Amino acid sequence: SYGLNKARGFFAPFYDYWREGDRITLSIAGISHLALYRSEDTPTDHHHRLFPLYQYHLDLAQDASSLNVLLAYQQKRSLEHVRYALFPLWQYERRHARDESQFNALGIGRFSLYEHHREPTTTSDRLFPLYEYSSNHETGRTEFSVLWPLAQYKSQQGNPTSASLLWWLLSYDRP
Repeated sequence: SYGLNKARGFFAPFYDYWREGDRITLSIAGISHLALYRSEDTPTDHHHRLFPLYQYHLDLAQDASSLNVLLAYQQKRSLEHVRYALFPLWQYERRHARDESQFNALGIGRFSLYEHHREPTTTSDRLFPLYEYSSNHETGRTEFSVLWPLAQYKSQQGNPTSASLLWWLLSYDRP
């Protein structure tokens, strides 16, 4: 059916097309939101989905986008934040306003084998169970451990404050 600034095409369950003003919607192999393929476009918003292969969304008004591929790869981007992930192999996240970034590998979040986290005042690295490193740039405090508690080292402003080796059999503490 057609009308002034409107159009509708429908052949259930194969094809569903709808246009009203600047909004255009197309669904193939299903009806509306239940279709395997769905595309919805407005002047500021674009959605595309081919279930279960991919889903894409672009919001021009918010300058943001998201992409999911095979329910394993995920990409989200906005003015404040970016996130990329290939589950469960790796994830990268960056928050621009706080100048903070985080990378994880082989796991999810804090439950990953490798993690690198950076903020303006701190940096930390961890490869479980081999080593862990953290540094606070404001206070000058640094901690490092290898096969904790096999070897551990702490310092303040570059001066060692404590060190231990072989489960405290050899240790040093600055008074």
